[in-house]
Amino acid sequence: MLVSIQDLKSIQERCDVGELVQRLDVSIDRLTVIWDTDIGSLRQIFKNLKQAISTRVDSFEIHDNVRDDVFTLAKDFNEYDSINIIFFQLSTYGNEQLIRIDFNPNTLKEFGGMKVWRQLI
Repeated sequence: MLVSIQDLKSIQERCDVGELVQRLDVSIDRLTVIWDTDIGSLRQIFKNLKQAISTRVDSFEIHDNVRDDVFTLAKDFNEYDSINIIFFQLSTYGNEQLIRIDFNPNTLKEFGGMKVWRQLI
C-alpha cells in the first residue's frame, strides 16, 4: 500500500499524542557478547580468563567442560541445585576462533554477578 506524503502529513496532524504510550519497558532474556581477534589464538586468553575468574570470585563456582571448551560461572545452592550466571565458550569456525560470553542480565543482577561482570569488562 502506497501512501502519499500529503496523506501522511494529514494523518500526523490528526494524531492525538495523548494516546501514545507514556512508558516503554523492555525485557531482555539473554545477551551474547562475541569476542574475536585477527591475530593469534584465543585459547590462551580463554584459559587466562577462566583462571582469573576462579581466583577472584568467592561466592560463585566455576563449572567447566574442558572437552567442549566451555565453562560457566554458577551460583550453587546445594549439591544438587545451581544456576548459571555467565556462560563462556571458545568456538572454532574454520580458521577463526571466537569467545562467546552469554548471560541473562536479570539473573546476573539478582544473584550479585554485576561485580564479576564489571571486572570482566
